[in-house]
Amino acid sequence: MGLLEDRPTFIIVATGSPITGERARQPDFLTPYLTAILGTIGIHEISFIRLEGMSREALHGLAQARSTMRAQIALHHARSDARARVHPA
Repeated sequence: MGLLEDRPTFIIVATGSPITGERARQPDFLTPYLTAILGTIGIHEISFIRLEGMSREALHGLAQARSTMRAQIALHHARSDARARVHPA
């Protein structure tokens, strides 16, 4: 019996490389540890959300994709502004 009433608990885990599946390069010690610790205080309904492979290389690719997206949005707005000047309402 724990100290808290059980409730849905979501834990986000970010790792530099995969920790589950065939491509796992490191063991997952965190999930069983947190499950045990939270269970001692009464939290048993736990969902883990894994963000695996978040190394610097992956984040660099994400930053590059974000920059490209922003550039495309800016280009779209510039074209819309140019059309509005040619064809005022």
